[in-house]
Amino acid sequence: IDAFNKMEQIIQADLPQTPEEKVDLMMQATSHIDKRVTSLEQDVSFLKDNQEIDSAQRYELERVRKQKAMQIVGGAKSNFYRQKKSKKVFAKISKNFHDAFHVARYEDLKKKDYDKAISYIKNWYPPYDLQNEIKEINAQTSFDIW
Repeated sequence: IDAFNKMEQIIQADLPQTPEEKVDLMMQATSHIDKRVTSLEQDVSFLKDNQEIDSAQRYELERVRKQKAMQIVGGAKSNFYRQKKSKKVFAKISKNFHDAFHVARYEDLKKKDYDKAISYIKNWYPPYDLQNEIKEINAQTSFDIW
């Protein structure tokens, strides 16, 4: 029993006794908790920002890319498209996109860059030489022979 009483006295001696000591201990605990919460918030934010885009976002990115490429070539009835040259436009969009966002594949795009990527594709135009090639081929008269 003496050992128990001695241990209880040691524990009581370490605990704050005055209201000021108790408030100080609560402030220290609050400060410690605040730092941990801030750290966790930063970790969650980092993970969210660096997470790759999901399948719905990949689908939308591909849809916007295809739509932009078809707009650039002049549509499915254009000479450029019918001569199977639209691959050049798709390839150029992809290369420029990958270079701009430093990704090997569309799937590697970070969620934080998704809106920028959509805007990039919507505002993309091919280089001057490819624009001229599209205009020249689309300006040619084509005859559909049945």
